[in-house]
Amino acid sequence: MGGKLLALAGAGLLAACAADSLEHPSYWWRATVVSVERASELPPGVDRTCVEDHPNNALPDERPVIIVMYRVGKAPVTKAYVEAKGDRWLAGDSAVVHPTTCRIKRAPA
Repeated sequence: MGGKLLALAGAGLLAACAADSLEHPSYWWRATVVSVERASELPPGVDRTCVEDHPNNALPDERPVIIVMYRVGKAPVTKAYVEAKGDRWLAGDSAVVHPTTCRIKRAPA
């Protein structure tokens, strides 16, 4: 019984550490907003993963989508993120993006 409790406690601690590590600043990449478009008007070559996998998958095509560019090594990545309600982004804004959780937020000053 004690072994099971210890294993459960260890698994819970590991999950908590994994969640905290995803929030670590090293997982957030600096990006520059290239443009803000309608979801239906995304240019070719833009990674749409975060738009298509958005929790509210019934996104209207008119909802603003932020197109950002960042670098992974020397390779540029252009990816679309869903704009949060009430948040307004403009081309040239600085952002930090989380490539796996599809979150975007304003870059710290």
